[in-house]
Amino acid sequence: MYISRTDLSFRLLRRSILLLGLFALFVSFSQYASGQEDDEEFVQEGVAINQPAENTSDPVRLFLEAQEAHAKGELDKALELYAEALKAYPEFPEAEYQRGTIFQTRGSWDEAERSFRNAVQYRRDWTLAMAGLGAVLIRNGKLDEAESVLEKAIRIDGMSIPAYPALTDLYLLRPPGEEKMQRLYSSLVFLTTKANIPSSIWACRGAVERIIGKLADAKSSIDRSLALDPDNGRGKVEQIEIALAGSDFRGAVQMASTLNAGDPDDEGYQILYARALALAGDKTKAIAILEAIAEPNDQIRDLLAAIKASGEADIEVLEAELRDSPDSVPVLGRLCAALRREDPKRALGYCERAFRLDRDNIGHAIGFGAALVQLRDFRRAIDLFEDIKVRVPDNHTVRANLATAYFKSGRFADAKAEYSWITKTQPESAAGYYFLAITHDNLREYFDAMANYQQFLRLADERTFAAEIDRVRLRLPLLQRQLDKGKKGK
Repeated sequence: MYISRTDLSFRLLRRSILLLGLFALFVSFSQYASGQEDDEEFVQEGVAINQPAENTSDPVRLFLEAQEAHAKGELDKALELYAEALKAYPEFPEAEYQRGTIFQTRGSWDEAERSFRNAVQYRRDWTLAMAGLGAVLIRNGKLDEAESVLEKAIRIDGMSIPAYPALTDLYLLRPPGEEKMQRLYSSLVFLTTKANIPSSIWACRGAVERIIGKLADAKSSIDRSLALDPDNGRGKVEQIEIALAGSDFRGAVQMASTLNAGDPDDEGYQILYARALALAGDKTKAIAILEAIAEPNDQIRDLLAAIKASGEADIEVLEAELRDSPDSVPVLGRLCAALRREDPKRALGYCERAFRLDRDNIGHAIGFGAALVQLRDFRRAIDLFEDIKVRVPDNHTVRANLATAYFKSGRFADAKAEYSWITKTQPESAAGYYFLAITHDNLREYFDAMANYQQFLRLADERTFAAEIDRVRLRLPLLQRQLDKGKKGK
């Protein structure tokens, strides 16, 4: 029996009217790609397939049953039904594509690549399958082929929404040069002028803006992405990258910790968390996270080696380099970072010199200010961080250092304003609530102190904050008596 592509398409359309919504669920690369787009493409060109054996199962019925199982999350059953449909109809790109999405979800990358390849082979202009193949090729380290496939998909259809996140990932992993990056950026800007564009495209735009140095625009794009979809993982990742690019290491660590806690098995989140910790100076914890990954890939091994090497920086070698080039800002910055914890007094000179030579670099300014805080020069630290705050009002590292300087100098009302901002912008920050509670306590604002102590206890990890938890538990009974006494006095 000969089944033309057109015959099969019309049969699919007739029998799938009630399942079009389910079909759209499996277009995994973008909520923008809908069942309507695929259905329109179903009825195009006729394609001859091998003549099936007598009494073979109906591939249309099997495909639709697979879709139902897929929608219910019965993935094993769906895979079996897609396989049976492919036996009955060997060149069935839609079935191959759906198998690819399941394999991709499960992390079966070789199988996903094979399925997406088949889908593209059977339907050579199908940009949705090309996007799936390109994304998997990136994961499998076949970057040249991935670039070719994804750029072809966009050439065929400039509105192929699923191809853009994958191509953005590739360009971030391997910068292509200014011309290609600008071309991608122009396309993303154009797409974001259209209606109903998914949050992932705004996140891609923000990522490219970060790479080309437009940090303010990047933040705006990511804010738009997360407003459209607060659970958008891509947007959350880029939010952390922007914090790192702006030397907001404290803020990046807090956001990365929350993201990693939500999905602790995601290697990408683990890598990002480790990077943030290392840049914030906690190399021991960063190394522990990476070494705990069971099957590290090349990216993880390279990052681990780089963190270990940076932890073994030879101060004498850096100082020798500085004698040859006394105004080398990169060397001054490295000495500032390397010595700030162990020898803050010695670090201060390097931090200040780096800051004076490159005042536009927020990282050097923060390093200088942090060294001042460590040396308890709170007046100068406050003046510096207030100036920096005008330039980067959303930088958590700046606000946290400023709060610390105010707190330790006894300016509790000013410290309260900073800690309040931190807890509002990072509501999962246990440390923020701890210091805000103590600040209220010192201001004799006992009701607010009690509320923030309790919020700290709800959020705090027993191992990380063991000493602070003990102090709070000792304080609460006394605080409750003060509250009761206040009520009786009214």
